[in-house]
Amino acid sequence: MDDQASFDAETRTTQATQAPQAPSERMAIAARAKPLAHQSLHGSVNPSARSRSSTSRLNPTAPASQAGDETGGQSPEELQLEMAALKGLLGFQLRQASFHFSHLYAEHLHTLGLSPLEFSILEVVNMNAGVTAQQICKALNLRAPNAVKLIQALSEQELIERKPHPHDRRAFGIELTAKGSQLTTQALEHLSQLEKMGLKGLSERRKTALLKQLELINKTSQPNSTKSKSQSHRE
Repeated sequence: MDDQASFDAETRTTQATQAPQAPSERMAIAARAKPLAHQSLHGSVNPSARSRSSTSRLNPTAPASQAGDETGGQSPEELQLEMAALKGLLGFQLRQASFHFSHLYAEHLHTLGLSPLEFSILEVVNMNAGVTAQQICKALNLRAPNAVKLIQALSEQELIERKPHPHDRRAFGIELTAKGSQLTTQALEHLSQLEKMGLKGLSERRKTALLKQLELINKTSQPNSTKSKSQSHRE
């Protein structure tokens, strides 16, 4: 009993010496604890850390300390993309080169009232007077309905004229009119100047070699060449 009474007395003394916290003190403690809790839930709010994190996503293999230097402060649109695999594909390189030249050709031919295909037909006729529509289709890889429309449009512009074929009564030979000959010569001169500007980094020897290689590619990559050969063997 004496021990229990002594313990109760000590407890009352301890509670009496611990004064309750004032409301202002409780608010101050809560205010200090709130930012700490926010950081523990959402991570650091250091802006430089965020920058390193976003840069490392662009190049996961780069160390965090060097990631910021590698971008050089460039925007994502200015960064050079890795395209080694695509650049190793002939089809991709041909398409890229064709895109730039086709755009220039189309733009300049438009000023003469021609499309690239219309000019191609005119030049084939210019070099092969009396050529038939079927021969034009084969030379330019055109479908017959498309070729007929283009030839009709050129005829309505009085750039070409159709005459009975001397060796085939069912066909017509196509020739240039005086107007068509003049326009074809003018267009060819324009395109020749464009090529000189676009290929100024190539010597004449390299340009000639490139044209021969492209001609060889066109001959060996015809989609129906393999099929026609196999069919002829079976027949």
